[in-house]
Amino acid sequence: MSTAHAHHHEDIPKIVAYFIPFIPTILVKLSVFYLRFKGMARKSGIVFKKELLRNGIDEDTAERFTREYMKSSHVLRMMRHQS
Repeated sequence: MSTAHAHHHEDIPKIVAYFIPFIPTILVKLSVFYLRFKGMARKSGIVFKKELLRNGIDEDTAERFTREYMKSSHVLRMMRHQS
């Protein structure tokens, strides 16, 4: 094993230790972002359904279309499609 490679492995615990204090802040920010995202998605779903109904789509069809529309805002599904 080369000396440079050995030093790289020795630095990993230092790097991890450096980032540990930031984990709670990162988790809080991600949680706030997630909750805002879900709230905006829920509001847009309500508006979407209202507009469908206002334009003459029947309740069952509007509900089905809204469910399909809302699938695009599922974070885990979006993450799966990115990989």
